[in-house]
Amino acid sequence: MTVIKQLKSWLQASFSLPQRYALSPRIRRLLGESPLVIADVGAAMGTDPRWHPIRQLIHFVTFEPDQRSRLEETERCTNFATGLGSAPGSQALHLTALPAASSVYQINHHYLDDFAVREWLEPIGTTRIAIDTFDRCLESTDKSDVTLLKIDTEGSDLDILHGATSALDRSLLGVEVEVTFAPRHVGAPFFGEVDAFLRDQGYQLHDLETEHWLRKNLTFGANVHPQLIYGNAVYLLTYERLLERLKTVPPEEAERTIAKLTLLMLGYGFHDYALELIEKLEKIGLLAHESAAGFRRVVRRSVRGHTVFFLRSTARLLTLCAALLLLLPVRRGRTRTWTSMRRLVGNMSYELSRVARRGGIHGSCITEIS
Repeated sequence: MTVIKQLKSWLQASFSLPQRYALSPRIRRLLGESPLVIADVGAAMGTDPRWHPIRQLIHFVTFEPDQRSRLEETERCTNFATGLGSAPGSQALHLTALPAASSVYQINHHYLDDFAVREWLEPIGTTRIAIDTFDRCLESTDKSDVTLLKIDTEGSDLDILHGATSALDRSLLGVEVEVTFAPRHVGAPFFGEVDAFLRDQGYQLHDLETEHWLRKNLTFGANVHPQLIYGNAVYLLTYERLLERLKTVPPEEAERTIAKLTLLMLGYGFHDYALELIEKLEKIGLLAHESAAGFRRVVRRSVRGHTVFFLRSTARLLTLCAALLLLLPVRRGRTRTWTSMRRLVGNMSYELSRVARRGGIHGSCITEIS
């Protein structure tokens, strides 16, 4: 059984998504003493796979009031069975057929009934849940030094940010938040409001992953662009605000903070910014030359080249094809394998598209404009 587990772990590492962490012993020591703390609010689908390769250096703090979706508490995962908002109290949680779509905001069925995902959003009842603020919850745990706050709560994301101002000012280095561009929920804020709030708090938008929804007629083709509905926006603390924090702590604590931020940037693929930041901090003396050299090696070795990516992805695709043939009689295994194949083909196609769309001076621009 141990050999099978090791083989499975090796396959997952070899054929994983582009996230790669070539960590140095120095970074492992720094984070072994004070782990990366990631808060996941609305953890209905489990913690983000991008962090699984370094999960031994992470402590997760999750918030999920829906009994159907709550994660198991472990040594490296602290769970709060409460909802979050801008102030303590209680609210009605509107339950939907898909647990991950439940929200304290009512679904705007008048608007969304035209879309094919309507059956996921079917209301199945309400339940009263306790609401607290992010900052107040952290006061009750020894994992209050949170590095990343990930929020996916179907409409109440800005409310939760309003209840996390202490963490935003004191410890957070990054925020991943769901943002909406269409009136999915009655009275819920839009992307512009979330973006303005985080910019005022000293955070800068670095990435925006979007999702488009097809309507019930399911019309789709090469020249068809379904409506933009929502996305996940990733923000990092601005350089100026980072300097303010680093100048108030001892050198080793500053280095630990840089190590945590570096891991966040590797996880989200901001390798170019990581190298630039290390260079700037070394020049002004906030990062020693030896430490900066070590961080640069970690970032550069964590870059996965396109040749390696496509070779490994092709090998994984062939493996999944063989598995699909073996699992044809087994419905559950067949479905899971087919889903994995579609996701892998999608990742390969997207990466090929990025390579093809790279242009501009020195190939420095990647456009997604048709």
